[in-house]
Amino acid sequence: MSKEKYRDKYLFGGLRKTVLIRDAFTCQVCGMSNDEHIKRFGYSITVDHKDTRENSLKNLWTLCSPCHGRKDVVRRKSRKIMKGVSNIFKCRFCKVVILPTQTQIRNGDYTCRLCHNKDNVIHWSKVVANLKKKV
Repeated sequence: MSKEKYRDKYLFGGLRKTVLIRDAFTCQVCGMSNDEHIKRFGYSITVDHKDTRENSLKNLWTLCSPCHGRKDVVRRKSRKIMKGVSNIFKCRFCKVVILPTQTQIRNGDYTCRLCHNKDNVIHWSKVVANLKKKV
C-alpha cells in the first residue's frame, strides 16, 4: 500500500480526497491554494482534524502548513490551562481555547487567533455549563 493510500485510509477514514475536493484544495483559514502551497513548501496542502480524531466530513478541513502549525500551538497551550483562571474563552468554530491578553480583556476584544472571528467566541463558563447539561 502506498504512503498516500495509507494516510487516506487510516488517518482520515478514506475521506481525504473528498475533503480536499469539498474545500477546493484551499486552506480554510487563510485561503492559500494547493498550487501556492506546493510552490512554497514543496508538498501538497494538508487535511486536518478540527477537534477529535473522528473521521467525519464535519470534523475534517483543509489547512496549509502555517495555519496547521498555529492551530497545534494554540491547542498545546490550551492543554496547560489551570483551573481558576476567569478569562478563558473557546471558539465554537475552531474548538480551541483562547486566553486573551490583558489588552484584549480591557478592550473586550475576544477574537479567535486562528479563524479571526469574534462571533464564535464564548466564555468558558458557558462551555462548562453546557457540558454539565449534557451529563
